[in-house]
Amino acid sequence: MLKLYSNIKSLREELGFSQDDLAKKTGYTSRSSIAKIEKGLVDLSQTKIDLFANALNTTPAKLMGWDEPTYYHKLGKTEALDNFKADGIAGIEVLNESDEIKILDIFRKFNSTGKLEATKRLEEISYIPKYCKKDSIETN
Repeated sequence: MLKLYSNIKSLREELGFSQDDLAKKTGYTSRSSIAKIEKGLVDLSQTKIDLFANALNTTPAKLMGWDEPTYYHKLGKTEALDNFKADGIAGIEVLNESDEIKILDIFRKFNSTGKLEATKRLEEISYIPKYCKKDSIETN
């Protein structure tokens, strides 16, 4: 999560916003609230992450740092995928059925709030073509 907070700060600075400016854009009452968020002292809900992404002219995924390849070292089997070779990305991990079971086991550890949050995040990344099979992306 630290990447989220550092991304908020760096994007704010890139856009030339003061902490007061960002506070106003996101509905916070003071600069000190933004300072605490940028230091990682305050956890942000998904709704707040969406609000910050909008205020900083980016997507929640990019704000979270999800535009970079994600590595699941504990899940095993690293393989360079053909559809990522064009981007020069190697070492993307491939999941098999036993990995899916591990993911379900992790999901079952969550309480109802955690399950809801995990589901939201999975749904979000399901709209990013880079992370999906070509035939599974829905177009509206």
